[in-house]
Amino acid sequence: MRTHKMKRILAVTAVAAAEYVTYVPGSLPIILSAPHGGSERPASIPNRQSGCWIGGSCQFRPDCSPRDADRCGVSTISDMNTNTMTAELSDAFFAYYGARPNCVYNNLHRSKLDANRDLPEAAQTNAEAVHAWHQFQGYIVEAATDVANRHGYGLYVDVHGQAHSEQWIEWGYLLTAAQLDAGTDAALDSGGLRDASSVRSLACNASSAPSFAALVRGPRSIAGLLEEAAPGTYKSVPSVQFPGPMGGGYFSGGYNTRRHGSVSGGTIDGVQMEVNSRLRSYDPGARRAFTRALAAAVGVFTKERYGLDLDLQIGAEEKSTGCECAPGYHGPNGEA
Repeated sequence: MRTHKMKRILAVTAVAAAEYVTYVPGSLPIILSAPHGGSERPASIPNRQSGCWIGGSCQFRPDCSPRDADRCGVSTISDMNTNTMTAELSDAFFAYYGARPNCVYNNLHRSKLDANRDLPEAAQTNAEAVHAWHQFQGYIVEAATDVANRHGYGLYVDVHGQAHSEQWIEWGYLLTAAQLDAGTDAALDSGGLRDASSVRSLACNASSAPSFAALVRGPRSIAGLLEEAAPGTYKSVPSVQFPGPMGGGYFSGGYNTRRHGSVSGGTIDGVQMEVNSRLRSYDPGARRAFTRALAAAVGVFTKERYGLDLDLQIGAEEKSTGCECAPGYHGPNGEA
């Protein structure tokens, strides 16, 4: 059993890596993706450009004109060390639970492919980039299907990085900064926001949390559990300490969180995690301490909210150290 599984994992990884996307299947009810951590810049894929405002919408054809950076701008800055950090997070899950999450990596630099945008903006009609985008999205769907079949429920985390001056960790559940800042937890619970969130499936389960607000920013939320583990070290928004950004930098969740979370149905919930630049820095000790704390927090969260004990989700015959995730991008230029 172990040998068969290892052959499958290594074969999938090798084929995908040659095509700019790496997929490493795991056994836990957790899916991790890193859309902006790649470093490859093949000359055969043109750099992405701002689109053109045509007929009331942005068009990203290579021959369109004039370019409109104000209304149709694109970001080409990579998220420093997010591939590496995702691999280290997989290692932390293995250290705690003897099994790994499902990992999906985009190895192309964001100037070539933005794997957290819809296809026209992401790949801008280049055939290689289009193929890589379909691979990246398809592997997340494959992982989600496997998690749902194995466990019934699961959590998808889209791993990003940001350099906002607050240096906090941002948790994007498709709620805007204004919605989080609106006031009390009662206001968050009563505004119909639960059904518009990327954790709709979990929030609709009455036994999963005392309230929707508690689920996303209470003491037993992922952010709350992180803050409890190391007070003052891993400040987060939304959280008990920072219920909303209150004018600070904040990303609420993008294409991947909307597509692969549960806002439109299914039992795989999603969140966009934006890690500050300090935690993603070149200090591997600090970064690994964070990934260990996060893996422990997610383990508690999945047990309390989903009733899934990560220690019990995989048979001993499937536990192996042979599944390694992809290397990350360490370049100093063009990063967040």
